[in-house]
Amino acid sequence: VVGEAPRITLSLNRATIAENAGPNAATLTVQKSGPASSTPTVINLSSSDPSEATVPASVTLPAGATSASVPVNAIDDARLDGTQAVTLTAQGTGLQTGTINLSVTDAESLTATFSAPTVREDVATGTFVLTVTRSNTDTALPLTVNLSGNERTRIIAPT
Repeated sequence: VVGEAPRITLSLNRATIAENAGPNAATLTVQKSGPASSTPTVINLSSSDPSEATVPASVTLPAGATSASVPVNAIDDARLDGTQAVTLTAQGTGLQTGTINLSVTDAESLTATFSAPTVREDVATGTFVLTVTRSNTDTALPLTVNLSGNERTRIIAPT
């Protein structure tokens, strides 16, 4: 389209990173459409969720270049919160904004262990303990555990 501003296109060398991958977990490439500029072009970068993944505040396309790459850093939030979606955004003066989605997988886990490998239903006096353990260190937030079974009258959980 005549008169349309150059477009920023973003690409990642991987669409999914683990939150505990640390610095340089992925590489973000920023590309500007159209001819290369004779002067450097500054493009501002941002992450929709810096508690999961960060990028530098900006990247400069050198004079004569139409692309540059920057690291994407994974941030381990120490929370059992599942895979999180992060949108990376690039904006520059006189340029159409570019975005790309990144998935950040959780490093924390949840395990459940029973105190006995089996339980006899005809023994009413036995106790059976279920221990739930989470690997994360951020225990300030509560963790809800739902118990279910095919015969709910036979499962008695503390309240």
